[in-house]
Amino acid sequence: MLEIKHTLCPSCSVGCGINVVLKDGEVVGTFPI
Repeated sequence: MLEIKHTLCPSCSVGCGINVVLKDGEVVGTFPI
C-alpha cells in the first residue's frame, strides 16, 4: 500500500515542503509540494 507523508526539506533553513512516498514503510519516491 502506498502512503504519502508530508515533511520538510533538511537541506537549508527555508523550510520547503516535500511529500515522501512510502510503500510498506520504505521510501520509494519524493516530490515537492
